Amino acid sequence: MPDSFCVIPWIHAATKTNGDARVCCLMSNHESGGLTGHNWAVDDAQTILNSDIHKKIRLQLLSDEQPGECNTCWVKERAGGGSRRKFSNRVFSHYTLANAQEQTHADGTIDATPEYWDIRFGNLCNLKCVMCGPQSSSMWYKDWAKVYDTDHFTDSGKTIYFDDKQQLDQTYNWWQSPAFWDALQENLHSIKHIYLVGGEPTIIEQHYEFLQMLVDAGVSKNITLEYDTNLTNVHTRALDLWTNFEKLFLRLSVDDYGEQNDYIRYPSKWSIIERNISTLRNSIPDLRLEVSLTWQVLNAFTFIELLNFFKHDEVSIRILSSPEFLDCAWLPATAKQDLITLYEQHNVPDHLINYLKDTINDYDDRSHKKFLSFCDKLDNIRNTDWRTVFVDLTKYI
Repeated sequence: MPDSFCVIPWIHAATKTNGDARVCCLMSNHESGGLTGHNWAVDDAQTILNSDIHKKIRLQLLSDEQPGECNTCWVKERAGGGSRRKFSNRVFSHYTLANAQEQTHADGTIDATPEYWDIRFGNLCNLKCVMCGPQSSSMWYKDWAKVYDTDHFTDSGKTIYFDDKQQLDQTYNWWQSPAFWDALQENLHSIKHIYLVGGEPTIIEQHYEFLQMLVDAGVSKNITLEYDTNLTNVHTRALDLWTNFEKLFLRLSVDDYGEQNDYIRYPSKWSIIERNISTLRNSIPDLRLEVSLTWQVLNAFTFIELLNFFKHDEVSIRILSSPEFLDCAWLPATAKQDLITLYEQHNVPDHLINYLKDTINDYDDRSHKKFLSFCDKLDNIRNTDWRTVFVDLTKYI
């Protein structure tokens, strides 16, 4: 198998919160965003899966090239870490390079139906994490308007106005389109794996209706459910439905321990998250729980306590690159050197240490100032204080 091969462009169907189709969610940091130019509210699966960007990336991967759109995985792998590419190749190991070569026409098109769906039923969320925005969380609307003194934001290049309820509904209620449900119905018996993200999927009613549809159709026992969830809610309805599926894989989105996590993933409460973890472990004996942590400026000095808390669980650490003022790359060299020493003492994964070493001299005064301005504005709005929560960080900035 070529070193660069990734199964995703052959078996994957992915939506953004606005229904726009993309090749992979991790392409969001690339200029193209991995977008296909199609939307699941109006386009059929074959049209979407044979978009120009799909075809280009398939042919590049078959030629053992590394598409620029996939840079998030390449960066993490070069630093010695795991990646979504490696995870997907492992989970879908039944789909081989030979399958890809056989099913791919000379122009990069395929006739296969998707078995792996990444579905985002809008941007409804109950948190407004500091690194997030209104595209992924409806809770961000008011704070975004105040922080950036604006009446709009952009999503997939489109201008979305906060006071235009009709536009917001049309954009983030895209899943109400019959075309989307027709695409699901047509591919129902091909589905093997569903990745549910938000917003926050556990508070989105349509997500439960979708699960019930799969149960009623008699296909749920063949399907693995994978979630990204903040786990601020554990509904009995979810526990009941999950028992009907072959496997359940919960990826818990937390970024620090205690009050540090409550600041980053505002307004979550660590005590509630900890209680819900206990509830899940007691309710689902064979639960597969993974922790998904986004490594950034705010938690760089404090997340080790979280690693200790989850020392018996698998922890996946993603290096944040956007917004750039939360990327650890801009930190002063003294901060990076002290972090390297701290990480080496606590067996922190090598890819973070390597990233710090690779960017040791990349201090950026502009990002430094943007960080201070952003956090101070956010504190004024939310009545929080990043300086008292992240004391170690203040020594360097």
